[in-house]
Order: sequence, then structure tokens, then C-alpha cells
Amino acid sequence: MFTLFKKELASFFSSLIGYLTIIVFLVLTGLMLWVFKGDFNILDYGFAGMDGLFIIGPFLYLFLIPAITMRMFAEEKKNGTMELLLTKPLSEMTLIWAKFLAGFVLVLISLLPTLVCYFSVVTLGDPVGNIDTGSVMGSYLGLLLLGAAFVAIGLFASSITNNQIVAFILAALMSAFMHLGFDAIYHMGFLGKADLFVRSLGMSYHYESISRGVVDTRDVIYYASVIALFMLATRIVLQSRKWHGWKNKKDLKRSHWIELGAGILIVLFVNVIGYYVFGRLDLTSEKRYTLSKSTKSLLKNIDEPLLYRVYLEGEFPADFKRLQNETKEMLNQFRAYNKNVQYEFVNPNNFDDPQERQVFYQKLAQKGIQPTQIQVSTGNGVTTQVLIPAADVIYKGNETSIQLLQSQKYVDQTQLLNNSIQSLEYVLSSPIRALARGQKPVVAFMRGHGELPFPNMSDIISTLYEYYNLDTAVIDGNINSLTARRSDSKDSTKYHFHNKYDLIIIAKPTKPFSDRDLYVLDQYVMYGGKLLWLVDPLDADMDSLQYASQAIATRYPLNIDELLFSYGIRINPDLVMDVRCRPIPMTVGMIGDKPQIQFQPWMYFPEIVPLSPHPIVRNLDLIKTDYMSSIDLIENEIEKTVLLATSEFTRVKNAPAIYDLNEAKVEPDRRLFSKQNVPVAVLLEGSFRSMFRNRLTPEFMELPSMGYRAEGEKTRMIVMSDGDIIKNRFNYNDGTGYPLGYDFYTETMYANKELLLNSIDYLVGEDGAISSRSRNIKIRKLNVMKVKEDRLNYQLLNLVIPVGLIVLAGVTIVIVRRKQYRRK
Repeated sequence: MFTLFKKELASFFSSLIGYLTIIVFLVLTGLMLWVFKGDFNILDYGFAGMDGLFIIGPFLYLFLIPAITMRMFAEEKKNGTMELLLTKPLSEMTLIWAKFLAGFVLVLISLLPTLVCYFSVVTLGDPVGNIDTGSVMGSYLGLLLLGAAFVAIGLFASSITNNQIVAFILAALMSAFMHLGFDAIYHMGFLGKADLFVRSLGMSYHYESISRGVVDTRDVIYYASVIALFMLATRIVLQSRKWHGWKNKKDLKRSHWIELGAGILIVLFVNVIGYYVFGRLDLTSEKRYTLSKSTKSLLKNIDEPLLYRVYLEGEFPADFKRLQNETKEMLNQFRAYNKNVQYEFVNPNNFDDPQERQVFYQKLAQKGIQPTQIQVSTGNGVTTQVLIPAADVIYKGNETSIQLLQSQKYVDQTQLLNNSIQSLEYVLSSPIRALARGQKPVVAFMRGHGELPFPNMSDIISTLYEYYNLDTAVIDGNINSLTARRSDSKDSTKYHFHNKYDLIIIAKPTKPFSDRDLYVLDQYVMYGGKLLWLVDPLDADMDSLQYASQAIATRYPLNIDELLFSYGIRINPDLVMDVRCRPIPMTVGMIGDKPQIQFQPWMYFPEIVPLSPHPIVRNLDLIKTDYMSSIDLIENEIEKTVLLATSEFTRVKNAPAIYDLNEAKVEPDRRLFSKQNVPVAVLLEGSFRSMFRNRLTPEFMELPSMGYRAEGEKTRMIVMSDGDIIKNRFNYNDGTGYPLGYDFYTETMYANKELLLNSIDYLVGEDGAISSRSRNIKIRKLNVMKVKEDRLNYQLLNLVIPVGLIVLAGVTIVIVRRKQYRRK
């Protein structure tokens, strides 16, 4: 077999066509990924990923691999050497394996030069190396398995004809059908419940699965099955050429049909077993498809039956079938860690009496479960279907409800379902925490100092409402507004003070805190209270530029500088500018009487890449910010962790700071952007010292005793220098609220909501929820400055080096052969 294997490789590289085939593949790949404008261009796309290669790769392989395999058997037949091979003491499978391995090695050779693309993206990442290597490895593995299946199909096509062109066409058509045909049938949607099963028969379904970065044994078994079936079919074709030993051809054909049928049954049996008994290896950097340690620990502590009643049963579109299957798979993983976890899928529309159905819907509405209406295409047109993608969770006599479909507006249905599937672990595990915990922590929003209106925080409030008791905290000079006195359980004559709230959120105050308010807030911290500061020191917003091209950012009179300084932090009165920023639409000219709108980078809207390994920000996507300020860390005994910082190209403008729309139209001067990694969000942990230590005024001495403390209990607080980081866009005219983190102009979702939820969970001690929530696909961006400066270099690099490697290999092979023949 090894001799035949070497013969096939040598014959391929002995002709110019062999090299040209691979070179054409590499040139087309390089042009589409680095030169041609379009969705696949890495430099224009701006993200550190190789998705373009793994999208166009299968389509290029539909032509490359048939070109490789078309001559393997067809040429042997045409030249009359097939009979010679079949008369040798070789089995048909030995011959087939030799040619299959040769074809697979050629596919591998065609892929190896594309690693230049990978290393280019690594160096272009912001920061360098900001690429999900595990996901790339999974995608390469998926492409290799797909290529191996195409090789098996190509061998079969080449075995049934002696014409290479016919073999090429047959291989391309069969490969295209296996890759895209079943998917096309699925999208037609006329097979009902069988739609998803039909899709799973196609290669694209399993290729998409494994290219996520998850090696699933079910996908590997599928590709091995396809390869085995087509190699078996090839063996039967070859055997049909030598039918000596049989009485007639009918007996031979009957034997072949029995052999093929037995092969299909074995393959089906293996796939059915593999469907129920499987393993997965998650190669992604964030381990997005593996249960987090906190979820595993949570599941192991379930000591009584826990029931999920899921309302995803019945007739609905195949996309929602995906949600059903993924939910079922996640619950199976839960049950693998604890047999107390049980689930049932219920059809919420299975009522003969419409009144009973209506009563059932009303009960669901009382639990907070809202039906979802979708448009479904049928043979009779478009109909509206009502679905309830939700579940009841029952544990220890307590019950709660969850929505499995995220309520995100302004994203299409496919993206919405993908986001919902991605969040399943957190959504399904959160009610366990809530039911096992009993009493919910109390989170309060500070009011009375010009904080953000509640409609502009509606998204975060609605999310927090599921897991926390929410309240408002108004000090207004009341010394007991944040703390309460509680009698000692053993001695009623004694008492002690405790905080009313587990956490207070101070969201973009614009009016001053009085000294009395600061004293109450300070003592709240001394008694172990947690604070989340979201502060804008300067008054700057886009509304100021509505009627003028420039505006001046002035200070808010907040009167909190000394308080924060005593805790070890200082928010500077300045504006941060960052080259890595969000664009805004601007008028750059006129076409007739119509303005010409283009997106221009607005450096006062930094895009923050979370680089800290801290659980609050680990694995988070980009953070959307508006008019941030820099933060200084003051030397004291408090432990400080920088959660968010700017890029290495940052500039700071001190107040009063002028910000001008014309700044977006000019190229930034690199010399001015000399600051690096300026802190903009900091976590503080420890025993804080009171701002009023050793300096209580007579006014405060006269207040009723509340157990003043000069040094507090160990506690935590987070300070972020952007009050708008919690703000969601809200249309007051029609009452429409946008999701938190949604950029209205670019229609991009940022991870602001996840950042704030993680911060709140960490501050109140719910650390376990963070790891299960932080499973977002990280937005990995390219370095904007490198892309601009070295664009041509990277284009040439990815066009010349891959082709050069193949040419160098060809020249080396020729030189080695000449030396061998010269010796002989």
C-alpha cells in the first residue's frame, strides 16, 4: 500500500497540473481573504478571525478535490493499467486506501500554506495573539474531515468511468449535494418534523458544528461513515470488473447489494449508538461549550428532585427545533452530574377546548411567561404561530419560571436563536441558585442627585428583577436612610446597626451630594455595604453637538472627590480619546440636495477590550463607552484591580475640554496619543477608612447615635468613569426601549449588560453566576493602526509566501529526482 501511496503522490507532482491546482486554490484564497473587497476580507472586516477561510474553503474544495481525484482510477482504466493492478496480490481495499491516503495528503498539503494567514491574524490582533486558536484548530479539523469525505466521493466517481472530465463533474455534483443538498431541502420546510433530521444528513450541518471549535464524536462518526460508505461503494465497483468464480453476474450483483445493505445497516447502527453515547472536546479559548465549574458544583449540591417543565413541544419551525434540541442536550448534561435533575417537554397548545387554553396562557402570564409570535411560511402563504419558549423550574416545593428565548429587539431571528442557545447554561442554572438561596439580595438604585431616569435603565432593571429584590435609596439628609437598628436576640436592651441594602448602584449623578449625604453613604460602606459607582465627572454628550460642531465639557459639581480619594481612587476631570473607538454617522458632503452620510471614528466613544483575568471581565466582548474619564489609583492599604483600560493609543483632554465633530474627519496624530492602558474601571476590596475619621463636625456629633465607625468591615466597591455604561437608549415618544449595549448607529451588540451583571453578582457575593454567564463569543478586533500602515505588506505576504512554499517544494522535488536518476 505504501508503494502505491508514493506512486500516487509522485504522479501528481510529476505534472505541472498538480502544482497549478494547489496554487490556484491558494491564490483564490489569498485574494478573497486579503485583497478583494467583500465580507470575507480580513482587513476590511476588522476582526481577528479566519471565518472567511472556513466559509469559502468548502466551496473551493468542491472543485479542487475532484480535480485531484478525477484521474486516480479513470486514468488507470484509460491506460489499461487497472487490470494489471487487479491481478497483483493486492486486495481492492489496499488499492483504495493507498489512493485515498494520497488524496488526503494532497488536501493536507493544500491547507498547510494557509497557516501563513493564521500567523498574520495573530500579529494583527489587538493585542497581538488576540485570536481563538482553539476555534481555529477545530475549523481546520472540520475542513480536513470535509476534505477527506470529498476525496472518498471523488474516488467513487473516478471508479465508475474512464473519462477524467466525467469523473470531475460527477465528483463535484455528488460532493455539492452531500454538502449543500440536504441543507437546501431543510430550508424548503415541507418535511415537517423530519426537516431537522434531513439537515443532519448533510455535511454542512456537521461541518458547522465542528468548526465552532467543539470536537463531537457524533460529527467524527458521521464523516467516518460517509468515507466508509463511499469507499465500500468504490470497492464494489472494482470487484464488478472481476467476476470470475461466480456462476453469473446476477449472483455477483446480489452479493454486492447484500454487502452494500449490510454496510449501510452497520453505519446506521454505529451512528444511532453514537447519538446517545458521545463525548465532546471543547477547544475554544473561553470553553463556551463546556459546563462551568460553578454550574457543576451547583448541580452536585442538589439533594432533592429538581424538575424542568419545558414548553417546547409540538409543531414549530426547524430553527426552534434547534433550540429544543440544544435545551434537551444541556439538560442531559445537567442530569449527567446529578440524577435528581429531571425534565419533561410539554405542548402548551395541546388543548381541545379554547377556553382551557386561554386559562393556561393566563396562568403563564402571571408567572411572567409571554408567548412569542412568529411568521411561518407554508404552502398556503404566511401564517402566524404562537410559541412559548419557556420553562417552569420546581425545587423543594418552590417554583419559578424562565424564558429560554432572549427578548432582544433589533436582531434577526437566526441571531436571536443563536444568542439564546449560547446563554442556555446561565438561563437554566440561574433558577437553581435562586431557589436554593431562598431570600433574594436587595439591590437599590440611588436617587436624589440627578441620576439616570429609570426608562434609560429599563433593560438592566428588568433583568435584575428576576434574581434580586429591587428598591430605591433616597438619603435626603436622613441619617437612617441606608442603615437600620436591630435589637440583639439575646439582650433586648442592646442593639446593633445593619445595612438595609446589599448593594447600592449610583448611576450617573449630576447634582451634588451634601456632606450629610456623604456621611450616611460613608457609614453604609463602613458597615460592609457595597457600592457600584457609575460616574461622569464632566458634562458631555452628543446632544450638545446637535446644533453646533463643537461643545465644551465642564465639571459636574458632585462633591464626591474627597470621599473616593479616602477610599483610594480618583476620577479625573478629563475626557479620554482612544484610536480604538466606535464610529458615528456624519455628513461628509452633498450629492445634489441630499447629504452624503459616512461613518467616521469618534474617539470620544472608546471600545474597551477587557484584558484583565478577573472573573468579572474574563471572556467578555467589547464594552461600549461614551465620554469616559481617566482614573488614578491612590496608594493605600485597599486592594485594587483594574477591570477596564484603554488601548495603547490614548489621549486625555483636561477640563474644560473642547470636543469637535471635525476631529472625526482628520487622521489622528500618533504623537498626541501617547498614553497607554489608562484605567477606566477599578475594583476595590478591603477594609475602607472613613472620610470623616478624626474630623467629625459638631453638626454630625449632634446626630442620634448610629454607631459611628472610623474603619469598616471588609467589603467591595467598583468605580467606573462612565455613567452611560448602564444606559439603554429609550424613545420617549413611543415608549420603545433598546437593549443595553446596543449601538443604534452600527446595530452592534456590546457586552455592557454582561459586564454590569457580573459586577453586581460579584459585589453581592453571587460569584458562581459569573462563569456560566460569561460565555459570549469574544469580539476579537484587529489593530486599526497596523491594518492601515501594513495593509500592502500583509496582502503581499499572504499571496506570495503560500504560493512560494509550493513552488519551493516543487523545485526541491525536481532537484532530488535529478540527483537520484543521475546516481542510477
